[in-house]
Amino acid sequence: MIKLHQFPLVFGRNVSPFALKLETWLRLAGLPYELVPTRNPGQGPKGKLPFIVDDDGTVVADSSLIIEHLVRTRGLMKVARCRPSIVRRLPRFHRSGTCGYQVA
Repeated sequence: MIKLHQFPLVFGRNVSPFALKLETWLRLAGLPYELVPTRNPGQGPKGKLPFIVDDDGTVVADSSLIIEHLVRTRGLMKVARCRPSIVRRLPRFHRSGTCGYQVA
């Protein structure tokens, strides 16, 4: 299972837009993951959050690089369209880059 390291939730909400983008993408892609609340960003490979630890122990940082890694390793393929109903539910600044993937 993917372990997603991110800041602890505040009042049940994610405070990092990059972690929110990644968590939203994981949900839309249907990939199981486990949240690991991490207070110290220095634990990540780039000294920032979020980062993941994959099943095989691979550590990847940066939300865009994590998505690219998961597309490559999980057999996902990019598709041209995303359902408009999903896009409307996302905040405007998270609409690009979170949709457009499906399981091959």
